Amino acid sequence: MRDAKFEAYQALVDAFIDDARQVSPIQFYNNGGTGVTLKRSGQEMVGPCPVVGGTDGFAIHRTKWLWNSRRGGIGGKTAIGLAAFCLGVDVTTRQGLLAACAAVNGRPAPTLDDVKAETPEQKQQRLDAMAARRAKAEAERQAEEAAQEAEREKQRRAAVRIVEEATPCSDLSVRQKRVLLVVGDYLSHRIGGNNIPNLKFNCFFGNPDLCFWHDGKVIYRGPAMVLPFLNRSGTIGCHITWIDLNNAPKFRPLLLDGKGVVLPTKKIRGQHAGGILPVVGVSTQARWVVGEGIENTFAVAYAEEFRDDTFYAAAGTLGNMAGPADPDCSFKHPVDTFVGRDGIARACSVPGCIPLAGSDDRAMPVPSHVESLVLLADADSERVFTASAMARAKRRFETPNRKVTIVWPQKGFGDFSDWMKSGAVTQNQELIGGAHDE
Repeated sequence: MRDAKFEAYQALVDAFIDDARQVSPIQFYNNGGTGVTLKRSGQEMVGPCPVVGGTDGFAIHRTKWLWNSRRGGIGGKTAIGLAAFCLGVDVTTRQGLLAACAAVNGRPAPTLDDVKAETPEQKQQRLDAMAARRAKAEAERQAEEAAQEAEREKQRRAAVRIVEEATPCSDLSVRQKRVLLVVGDYLSHRIGGNNIPNLKFNCFFGNPDLCFWHDGKVIYRGPAMVLPFLNRSGTIGCHITWIDLNNAPKFRPLLLDGKGVVLPTKKIRGQHAGGILPVVGVSTQARWVVGEGIENTFAVAYAEEFRDDTFYAAAGTLGNMAGPADPDCSFKHPVDTFVGRDGIARACSVPGCIPLAGSDDRAMPVPSHVESLVLLADADSERVFTASAMARAKRRFETPNRKVTIVWPQKGFGDFSDWMKSGAVTQNQELIGGAHDE
């Protein structure tokens, strides 16, 4: 009788866990599970982390089953994982798993006292109900995937339209000269006011009056630099930088929302994961130099006198440069901690240096003909996270026929464009040669 009762109890627990698995991270947030208020930003809800705090280091995707805490160094695809993060519990233990599922379901986990005698008919009804829930969840998942794909295609088309409506900076006609001058002056300012040959802007596009949308309305119009994210099939997204040549040191406009919060004046439209931003040169070259940001890559290209044997490009984000990490290789940050809701300080988790198997389409593409790949690191980002991501990128792209080198700016400088602006390096000096490899 005890075995039968325990079997029935385990069935209740399985159904309880199964119910929690059907809840998406955004549904958990909408039910008040995170205890924080997030604000819509594109396809994400962004705001303070429920564990670490801050202002914008936490995000939940509105349609995909994804959440991420940049400061906490952790993310996932389930509401159960998100609840466990908020509660500070370990889902590899039964107690932690049931606590997280209870938070997701909004009711306590079943106990042995909840078990009632079950007839064969009642057992079959319970199993049928569980199968129906799973079938419904699968149908909803398929519908969600279809909606996500439709949204991705909508965003991709919007990005393509932005690129098509922009003016190629290779167009030197008088009518288009203003675009070239604004983009050229912006890049010149970002690398210390150096003169740049017009022919080195062939990969750039510009729009003299591009709209900046926020909360469903246009709050600014002005000149912008536009570059397409490309993969093997063509344009999948675009990177936009609004320009204000009167607003040093970044030379981008200062835009505020209704609460006085500074808005980012660099944006990505469409998809960027799996794409790359051409900066100077052609991708058929055997030597590639790739940085996270456009300006840093351009600074190195200038210092190297725009080598004819090199393709200079930008990944757009560190995540796109390195790609996803195998979750089993994450490690604890040696210094940074966060305090959970239980008041206990824990070390932040850092994604490790081993790439996630089968995730090459979620990192920038590097074709097989590339024999030398130089990766430019940013020293003004969190050092441990950045170093681990750079090591992961090296491991991802290095092959017997390809050498991958990671270089950092000279110590004392945040990035390569800052180094160039300082006047400590000039053209004809090999910037990479003066950097340090780690």
